[in-house]
Amino acid sequence: MTPPEQPRFTKSKDGKVLSKVRVHLIFWGAQWRTVQDDQDVMSEVTAAAKIIVSPKYLSELSQYNGNKPIDAVLCEPAPVDLHDLPSPYFTKAAAVAEIKRLIDEKSVPQPDDPAYRDKDLLYIVVMPRGVEVDDKTAGDDERLAGGHSYFTHKNRTLYYGWVLSGPQSESVERITSVLSEEVVEAITDPQPGTGWIAKDKEELCDVCEGINTRLTDGKNRFVLVRTYYSNSENDCVP
Repeated sequence: MTPPEQPRFTKSKDGKVLSKVRVHLIFWGAQWRTVQDDQDVMSEVTAAAKIIVSPKYLSELSQYNGNKPIDAVLCEPAPVDLHDLPSPYFTKAAAVAEIKRLIDEKSVPQPDDPAYRDKDLLYIVVMPRGVEVDDKTAGDDERLAGGHSYFTHKNRTLYYGWVLSGPQSESVERITSVLSEEVVEAITDPQPGTGWIAKDKEELCDVCEGINTRLTDGKNRFVLVRTYYSNSENDCVP
């Protein structure tokens, strides 16, 4: 008898899934507000994020949440953080420090807000054009176009992600593709390596690398998103 095929992704016993998550975009850098082309990109990305953080895109994640739908909501509005970046290079430490500062300034959703008491907060920083990664000092996960992790602040474990914008000519689709990946993987593996991962530590979108699809809101808006792996379908979806 042929043994049943084992699921590609498994979760550690104590691994967490963000079953009730509130996603908050942060556009870091004054040019998001002062450069018209970047304002247009910001507007398109914010609209696209509403589709990404919706059952249309996230429905297949229920299999990783005890067959219960993921309760995900995009917090609005997404502010522009006018503070200067400390350098032209991205670092996780700088992103975390900036998110903490915005929390302390009460510019973003507050961890101690009763509205979020039983929710998880996921802050995603969208970097402006021109920000790159310093290959001499960056860790392996910082060299990517985006990533996610977590930190502790105000006695809460908080989650964050980052997205590099890339060239103007491809900013919107690059951002939405990477943003969709980080939302999926932050939900299913919020503390990297402890949630739903494959034997080689890959996350749900990693095995579908380069396989994108387009979603629509039904109003002639199409969003490029990354596909992710479904154990139940044994394939990349949607």
